[in-house]
Amino acid sequence: MVSWLLRVFLCLYMGGYVKADSSINSSSTYNISRPQLGEGFYLLGQFNCVSNFDSTIKYNLSHPQPDSLYRVPQKGVNVTLLQSNPFNGSTPDNLYSIDEYTVLAVVDGKPVLYDSSSLTSSLLSGWNNVSGDVSAVLVDDQTNTLYLGGNLQYDDSYGAVAYSLDSEELVQLPFSGFNKGGKVQAISKYGQNSIIFGGQFNSLGNDTLQRSETNSTTVNNSSSSLIQPEQQINLNFATISTANSASQTNPDSIICPGNSSSWTMSEEQDGGSWTAVLPWFVTSSKIRLRNGNTDGNGVSMFRIITAPADGIMNLTYIDPSTLTLKTCDAWCPLAQVSDLTDAISNASNITDGVYQISDVSDIEGTLSFSDEYQEFEFVNTVSMDSITILVLDHYGNTGVLDGLQLYQYGMTINANNSLNAIGCSSDQQQIVPSSQSIGDLDWQNGVSGSYLTAAVAADSIEPGTQGIRYDSNLEASGNYTFFLYTTGCSLDNTCSERGIVNATLYAGNGTILGSQLVYQSNDELKYDDIFSGNIDPDDDGSPYMTVTLDSGLGSDEVVVVADYVMVQFNQIDYNATNTTSDSIPLNGLFEYSLTNFTEDVEHPVGNSSINQLGASLLSQDAIVNGLEIVNDTQLYIAGEFNSSYGSNFFGVDLGKYNGTSDEISTAEVFSIDGGLNSAVSGMSLSSPDDLLLVGGFDGTSNASDVDVNGITLYNGTFHSLSVSDSAAINGSAIPFTFNQTDYFIVHYESSSAIYTLPDGEPLSESSILGLNVSQASSVQNSSSFAFGEIVMFDEQVNDAVFLSNGSTLSGIQQIFSPSNGSFIDTGLYLNSSSVVLAGQFGGNNVVLVTGKESTPLSKDLTFSNNSTVVSLFNYGNYLYVGFNGEATYQSSSFWGLAAYNLDGDSGIIYPSSIESGSINAMDTDPVSTSLLIGGNFTSDDCSTLCFYNVSKNSLSAALSESNSASVSGTISDLKYYAESLALIGGNLSIDSTQSYFALYNFTSKLVSNIEDASDSIPGPVVTFEFARSDDHKQQLNDTIYVLGSDYVGYLKDLEYTDLLDGIDNSTSSVYTDIALINGTTEQEQFLVLTGSFNLTDYGLVTSAVYDGKLWFPLIISATDLNTENSIVNSVLRTSKSYSKGFNTTSSGSPGSEETEKGIRYLTNGQVAGVGCALAIGTTLILTALGGAVYLFGRRNTVVGPLKSRVGEEKMMSALPPDQIIDSLNKAKGF
Repeated sequence: MVSWLLRVFLCLYMGGYVKADSSINSSSTYNISRPQLGEGFYLLGQFNCVSNFDSTIKYNLSHPQPDSLYRVPQKGVNVTLLQSNPFNGSTPDNLYSIDEYTVLAVVDGKPVLYDSSSLTSSLLSGWNNVSGDVSAVLVDDQTNTLYLGGNLQYDDSYGAVAYSLDSEELVQLPFSGFNKGGKVQAISKYGQNSIIFGGQFNSLGNDTLQRSETNSTTVNNSSSSLIQPEQQINLNFATISTANSASQTNPDSIICPGNSSSWTMSEEQDGGSWTAVLPWFVTSSKIRLRNGNTDGNGVSMFRIITAPADGIMNLTYIDPSTLTLKTCDAWCPLAQVSDLTDAISNASNITDGVYQISDVSDIEGTLSFSDEYQEFEFVNTVSMDSITILVLDHYGNTGVLDGLQLYQYGMTINANNSLNAIGCSSDQQQIVPSSQSIGDLDWQNGVSGSYLTAAVAADSIEPGTQGIRYDSNLEASGNYTFFLYTTGCSLDNTCSERGIVNATLYAGNGTILGSQLVYQSNDELKYDDIFSGNIDPDDDGSPYMTVTLDSGLGSDEVVVVADYVMVQFNQIDYNATNTTSDSIPLNGLFEYSLTNFTEDVEHPVGNSSINQLGASLLSQDAIVNGLEIVNDTQLYIAGEFNSSYGSNFFGVDLGKYNGTSDEISTAEVFSIDGGLNSAVSGMSLSSPDDLLLVGGFDGTSNASDVDVNGITLYNGTFHSLSVSDSAAINGSAIPFTFNQTDYFIVHYESSSAIYTLPDGEPLSESSILGLNVSQASSVQNSSSFAFGEIVMFDEQVNDAVFLSNGSTLSGIQQIFSPSNGSFIDTGLYLNSSSVVLAGQFGGNNVVLVTGKESTPLSKDLTFSNNSTVVSLFNYGNYLYVGFNGEATYQSSSFWGLAAYNLDGDSGIIYPSSIESGSINAMDTDPVSTSLLIGGNFTSDDCSTLCFYNVSKNSLSAALSESNSASVSGTISDLKYYAESLALIGGNLSIDSTQSYFALYNFTSKLVSNIEDASDSIPGPVVTFEFARSDDHKQQLNDTIYVLGSDYVGYLKDLEYTDLLDGIDNSTSSVYTDIALINGTTEQEQFLVLTGSFNLTDYGLVTSAVYDGKLWFPLIISATDLNTENSIVNSVLRTSKSYSKGFNTTSSGSPGSEETEKGIRYLTNGQVAGVGCALAIGTTLILTALGGAVYLFGRRNTVVGPLKSRVGEEKMMSALPPDQIIDSLNKAKGF
């Protein structure tokens, strides 16, 4: 009760009430609800960046916070510090955004969810049951599921595991992960249905899902011979060439092995090569070689090279001596015929003299040897148009090869039947397909010669009767897929004439198995899936397909084309059995189709197009480290592997998701400059079109002039990036976007670095932004997360900033060319067209701004390096400059004070009698207009306190010699508050008595200590402000705001009350200036404090405002992003003008004795005080009323009198502050 009554009394007695709201904005815990300032003003000091301290976010971003988590917008600059050290001292390996408020961090290999709304982090529920480290994460927001990959083990599942964000529990993947030891390095999603895994694995955890099993009692018709489902490739159309052949040999003969077929190498040198170049591409699955069998000569060691991949093929074969599977590549052995004969004689399960294996997971079709030949399967099925066998060593005297045949697993049925012949007879049962014309079409060879084309008038089309029949001649039951390939119209320029055909697959008994209309207006070669399922030729007959013309597409003449049918063997019943099974091995790639896991798996998991990429294209034990889908149309695959489409990096054009077969349709695999010449360790998508690749490469396989040393940006072409020590980069490049600028992070062994995109230049810190980020989430959404340290300010400035309405900052970009350590100490707002800024600028320490021109005070006036301008005063047409140290004008040196004629007629005037010291404060007597100067100086005529006559350019004693007390020490501030009376503040000795406040009487020329005030305040005065603004009508018992080096408070009736509640008044606090600033109404005024100090509730600031109850931050400033090296020295108000009649173009030269009525004044460290809004003599009724208001109202009061002033808008209508700021740029270089 006593406390609030005392506060009511103080408020009313001191004459003021402020409408203030210090509550925190409930809509955001970060915002600070500060008093609304209605007056614009400058803050001057030493800083090059500044932030409006209107939220706690601004403080957090102004101070370095290492190991912190931030929310970073991709557009705008509203960065939010979420928490420092959110992961208990650990640095995350990766970040993945879940939503706007949640991020998944991989910390020490473990997944940790961080909730920014509650500032809590937790390990995924159940993760203690998982071993291994996470190296890849996919956030599937469609199913609210996390897919996590790495060298993981969860129960009996390896490589990958899922986590439901809804149920908050681990979920074992339906396919039970991958084989033991399998590792997932990359995960990507295509469309709504397919998750693609990349890594190092060769089967699923539940490998039965890779097999299609059929229960059957069917026995194959051919019981006396083996069935080989491979189709022999016709080499009769190939061009054969050799190296080191004997003169009397026929290399062409070995493509059809017989009694006389033989290719013999010359004995003059070891080895040789045999090459077949085909007129089109084929996809071979195995090669059959017949070794020489004459005089002990033959091939003992060889290798296979194919083009265009130009790679050595990895081969699998049966070792005749052990009957086990073995592999080879650059050094493959070929057994002698005698060894083959012995092996056949000693082996069981021989049929027709052949040892054959099939239905084995390590091979695709069949693999065999006999006493005449040996087969080698290509581990990686590749497309080739050339094959070379390079003979490395031989038996006997020279190498001899008697036969070479290529086979493909599956079947190609050409419309041009001449291409279907195998070209050779065989004693084994083989598939020989055929084709024939239907109807009366006039078929001609197409442009490439591999397809047929015919033209027919649109009105002559007879649907279903004109076309081609493709006979498969399949004899074994199994599971097959039939693809119809259609030549693109761009090849023969018939796009406008193409039509529609009907493709129908029949069983041998005429039953329709599948049918669909196929548009032939495709630009490029395409395929259509006509049928996939089980076929039993024994019961139904061998299937065949008809492709017949159905209709045109509007042209008078319709062109129809017939290319080929591809029959894919999914599973073959080789011999009589109850259950048959076929498995396509995985190799680093797996497509998990969400709709493909039901109780009845219709389509084998391992049979998808994506899975076949790994099984058929990638080298054995391939490692896929990166998977990225670009623009929803292309899949890029990177890692450590060889392939026919390039090593370590290639792409795939993606088709639509095939709902029938539950898989992604791949349109075309494409090479990218032959790939990269070494492994890719990481790949990331930095924008919808740009890929960042990192690895051990230093070039591409096909281009020698591409600079991709260790890191590159790919967006259709490779781009070099200016990354230092790129060979030492660990892992992937991590892209992130901030304020619409793209960056990426790279990690080294013990550090990280940030670079810009797309040029890859190192990030250069600006004066307002410092990024030291080690991790960032890489999703493309409205905001992401970053870990590290971000320091950021609102504006780049140069030691001065204009604060409009208490919130809008306008920085002065460049006033001059300052030296290191330059600063602004004081300023003077002369009138609506002139402003002066001064301090220490490295020589030219005063800048005058008039209109749009900015100039130094005088080019001839320079200051010593340790000299600082500390006070400015304008009276008449003279600008008075007070400084410490030494100055030079026209080769003459002087100290302390200079007077500059703003008319520019008489230049600089200075008293030569000042010997040393500093002029800190100046004012004029309202009656005599004499200029009174104070400071800490000595001269021939006087010291500490003197009069200066500018017309006579002389100093005179301000104190009576006869009866004045002796005065020494430092005067920091002085103001005339009444006629002939001036209040002096500082650190003085008056007749050996310590004095902080003294009274000067102009009439008696006496100085006297104000004992009550000096005894009451804590220490020397830096500056003070009268609360009442009535010029020269104040009284000493009025409220006077007082600032010292270690305190701020006010005097009332010369009794001191401090205002340090809310300020951490430590030894590091620095207070420099105070000013009363107008609010938005006539009843509001607020106290502004500058320097460098800590507010208890907000931290370090360089300017704060007091509303009579609480302190609030205004700005936080820094030099080179370091707040500890920054300070605001003074407040420069713009609602207060000087030199009423001042005009820079006038020619008048006023004398020192002239009186300008209504003049106003400003010195260093002060802005004019404001008067009381309410009279001191408040009646008892008003006192009681005030008490009631306080008791029942909001109780927001100030401790000082407040009164309205002229509005900023009126004062600044002639020249807004932003125009003045712009003009200051003109002074650069002075």
